[in-house]
Amino acid sequence: NVFITRQRLEDVCTAIAGSGIRKWISFMRGGEYSGIELDLMERSGLMMGIIGVESGDPGQLERMMKQQDIEKVKRGVEQLDARGISALMTFVVGFPGETTQTLRNTADFLNNLSLTTLTASYQLYPLVIQPLSGLAEPSVRAKWKIEGSMEKWSHYTMNSGETSEASYNVFREVTNVSYHYFEESNFFNRAKFTPATLKSLFLLRQKLTIKLIENAPGGVINAILVAIAREMKLPGGSLGDNLIQEFSVFYPPLR
Repeated sequence: NVFITRQRLEDVCTAIAGSGIRKWISFMRGGEYSGIELDLMERSGLMMGIIGVESGDPGQLERMMKQQDIEKVKRGVEQLDARGISALMTFVVGFPGETTQTLRNTADFLNNLSLTTLTASYQLYPLVIQPLSGLAEPSVRAKWKIEGSMEKWSHYTMNSGETSEASYNVFREVTNVSYHYFEESNFFNRAKFTPATLKSLFLLRQKLTIKLIENAPGGVINAILVAIAREMKLPGGSLGDNLIQEFSVFYPPLR
């Protein structure tokens, strides 16, 4: 995280702007930014800021001791988006205190973002209790009735076995912001599409993911892929033999 202070932000952005580096990515703290700070980021070629939002629920943030105002984080993400700087927001699913309502608040936070260029995206990470983390402290474990560690745990509101379904439910609910797929820079090149087309593509991709998870018939999957091809204005509105053949390796019903 190189944006610890305003001076640090200025020093790093100025150095990178004069280095010949054209594009870069940084971890950064969520919050509002001044016009000068945004100018520095934009001029330096900052392409993406990775922000550990962790939860859209104020109570969860307090329990995590994040010391960040969720409304200021919201405005900061919107400021970055308006400048065409991507904000990759990461969230933890299952921290002590997590409930259906706190997860709904996270989905609401994402759905209520006012985005213009649609550069923002998000990822969900099930809680892992590392041996040397704060959640491993005996007093904290007793306070929140924590049992187990690493990927196998339980506490007073949730257990590790519930995090996959909880994450999936958030994914299904969020329709305003794209989930961050690591391959998307190759398949969905955002610079080539208008915001309206991007929104349509993101929703189609979300639908495709859901149908794959649900093991939908090959015809359903193919119909979504054809809709994506048409939205991308591929020649003839078709997918092309190579793509369909490559996809069929992973999804035999398409053959």
